[in-house]
Amino acid sequence: MTSHAAISLLQGGALTSLVLAAATDLKTRTIPNELVLCVIAAGISLRLLTDGLYVLTSIVTALGVFAILATLAYRSHIGGGDAKLISASVLLVEPSHVLVLITAIALSGGVLASMYIVGSAISRRARAQQPSADGPGSDIPLLAAVLPKRIAASKIELPYGVAILAGVSLTLLRLS
Repeated sequence: MTSHAAISLLQGGALTSLVLAAATDLKTRTIPNELVLCVIAAGISLRLLTDGLYVLTSIVTALGVFAILATLAYRSHIGGGDAKLISASVLLVEPSHVLVLITAIALSGGVLASMYIVGSAISRRARAQQPSADGPGSDIPLLAAVLPKRIAASKIELPYGVAILAGVSLTLLRLS
């Protein structure tokens, strides 16, 4: 197997784990540790294959990111699974690209949050209105019916695994 094929296989495995993590996060608002470990294994393997001697730098960088994110998770600013998955994802890129990755994840999170805010407003409006079948706003119940049920809750919990998947995917595509 050529190194290019091995890199593609490892990235594909990591992305598959991220897809499964995002799907689980959407459904249960949790990210399984087993999927985080799969991303870590793929990331370390990628670093060994591509960076060789600098694998330790990548691991230290990931641990530094984890220390920061674990503090935020401890203070309930982000989820613990999100902190672990972002830190594991850091291993998928060279240390010089970590800020690009973190920025892509953050921007993806902003898009996701915006979608949830709009969805929440639509859901509140739908509950407040009792539109006639043909009157103004008759499309609101239809929109509310297809939005996730958690949007209607007063505290919106974002499935940030989706943003992590998007940010990692965009970064890997950009760096390819």
